[in-house]
Amino acid sequence: MPRIAELAAGFEPPSLEKGPVTRQHLVEWCAAENDYYPLHYDERVATAMKLPGTPVQGTYRQALLAQMLERWLGTSRSIAGSTSKATGSSRVRGCATSRSAAAADS
Repeated sequence: MPRIAELAAGFEPPSLEKGPVTRQHLVEWCAAENDYYPLHYDERVATAMKLPGTPVQGTYRQALLAQMLERWLGTSRSIAGSTSKATGSSRVRGCATSRSAAAADS
């Protein structure tokens, strides 16, 4: 396994695919966070906001990213800090795929 500091920009660890992500998953996630903003589970609200579907919460996506990294690194490793940027939008009825790529320090 490569050392994290030695990874080149653009390196991609193995992706993790979960799914399909259902409305039930999103409602349960809202309950766990005590965040019941209707956009996260109500298709009508998303449509009224001109969105193509109910978006998956960012924290749900971050949890998938953490799961992907844990599978790749194992539980004996840790990450001292990270940044992330959502590219694209995950929606209900599809699979959520977590991908990551090493970026050059800025």
